[in-house]
Amino acid sequence: MKKFIKYTFLFSIPVLIFLVSVELYCRTQTAFVFKKKHLDNNLNSKEVLFLGSSYTANGINPEFIKAPSSNLAFGGQPISIDYFLLDKYIDQINKLKTVVFEVSPHRFYGKLNPDDWNGHIYSILYGINYKTESFSVKNYSFALADIKYFSTAFVNNYNPTIHKDVLNKYGFVENDFNDKFSKLNNDSIKIVKAFKMNHKFTNQNNFKLNTDFLIKIIEKCKDKKVKVVFINTPFYATYNSKIPVQANRQVQNLITHFSKEYGIPYYDFSTSPRFILKDFKNDNHLNPIGAKKFSLIIDSLLTNQIDQ
Repeated sequence: MKKFIKYTFLFSIPVLIFLVSVELYCRTQTAFVFKKKHLDNNLNSKEVLFLGSSYTANGINPEFIKAPSSNLAFGGQPISIDYFLLDKYIDQINKLKTVVFEVSPHRFYGKLNPDDWNGHIYSILYGINYKTESFSVKNYSFALADIKYFSTAFVNNYNPTIHKDVLNKYGFVENDFNDKFSKLNNDSIKIVKAFKMNHKFTNQNNFKLNTDFLIKIIEKCKDKKVKVVFINTPFYATYNSKIPVQANRQVQNLITHFSKEYGIPYYDFSTSPRFILKDFKNDNHLNPIGAKKFSLIIDSLLTNQIDQ
């Protein structure tokens, strides 16, 4: 029995060291942390806050926005979390003038489930406990929130043969070109054949839930005299062609209604011909070149809005 305990202990040491190393990496080197750290260190200067999903996370590089800004969009981020992030920061960002909010159709039909890994990240970083699992160790550990994802990221970071993300101070990945389109050599025919829609657009309960949270975002900004701007990010033709017509119409009708009712500017770039194949890393995300182009366009629009 003593030998078993001894060997178990000896075996557990390298596992524990590995988990601690992954945890330290996650808490210091990830985009999640970079974004929060930059915002927290510059609360007194920020004027623009971007909220949304990976489309905005990949599409807006604050480096090209003249007004001091932060991009708190993340992959899979639901509208509910947008609200809680805004609620956390709106009174802390003294000079906040504008919230730029992504209204891509897919966002209205999904939600954050209690066991989703990213929900635990919001709990750890921001103290947001919206429907995360109760009494879960995942609420206290990046590594355990998604051990496969974060351990792979950790190992890849120290593997000299693996492509590594280069983050700027805003948490934007500046070298994010190694994705589906590059692997297909930007061949439009291969891209069309390889496309598969990875979103569902049918859950009306989620649509109502997200609509309610969007109203709360609008009302909170209105109360604090902060302008709201709606944006829809650019998509490649393959993705656009597979968004169900009915769902797209439902979302567009909703956004048009809110835009008129609250006087919110709405800029839809989803089908903009300004963005070509080489601006995208995959069917629904811009690469850093496309992001620079999009960011400069949004900057121009924001400059006009802020000056009014």
